[in-house]
Amino acid sequence: QTLSDYLSEHYDLRETLIIANSDGGSGYESNRFEAILGRYRRYEYYLDSYHVMRQITGKLGFNKSLQAEVRQAVKAYDVERVSL
Repeated sequence: QTLSDYLSEHYDLRETLIIANSDGGSGYESNRFEAILGRYRRYEYYLDSYHVMRQITGKLGFNKSLQAEVRQAVKAYDVERVSL
């Protein structure tokens, strides 16, 4: 029995917002959660803040001022500041 089947059999999740939080490690990528929870109407996937900030540091380490700007924008949930 899969986790998706178990949830369907034991819970009525039609009106529930399901939030999945992960570090994005092997086996915990967004597509894995999508396979389990994708059938539900309201499902959102998030990386935990530690790993989001670690990715920003890793990807933008070459430019400390850009790195700081993106970190501030992410912390403030300011999509306009991080849009291309």
